[in-house]
Amino acid sequence: MLLFASFAALLVIAPAAQAARYALIQRSVIGEVFSSIRPEGAAAPVDAEDPWEGTDRVNILLVGSDAGPDRTGVRPDSMVASIDTTTGKTVLFGIPRNLQNIPLSPDSPLRAQYRTATAVATSASSSTCGRSARTTRRSSPATPAPV
Repeated sequence: MLLFASFAALLVIAPAAQAARYALIQRSVIGEVFSSIRPEGAAAPVDAEDPWEGTDRVNILLVGSDAGPDRTGVRPDSMVASIDTTTGKTVLFGIPRNLQNIPLSPDSPLRAQYRTATAVATSASSSTCGRSARTTRRSSPATPAPV
């Protein structure tokens, strides 16, 4: 039984070890072949001052759009990339497109700051005739109702 288990382990480990060996060989081949080739206009590595020295985090706003021939207008896309300058760890988060007239709960601290959104949300909730927004939505059998 021990011999069979050893043989089975060898059958599993040997291909994985060979694959790791091939990956290391390919890595060194690519490094050797492309080490002297640099596209024209590409910046060479330099030893210069760190422009972000003393800055803990850099936030970059990425703005784009989504349009197509079958749609009128352009839909904006926005993301924020927040980069830790010491570790390089990056957090990406998207900003939803439709942030106008969003309903704010009564206990939300934003409700006092954004009275316009609160007024619109209040008028929208009163137009449901006392029914909750959940009961006014219709969903197809294939689409579950929002929770």
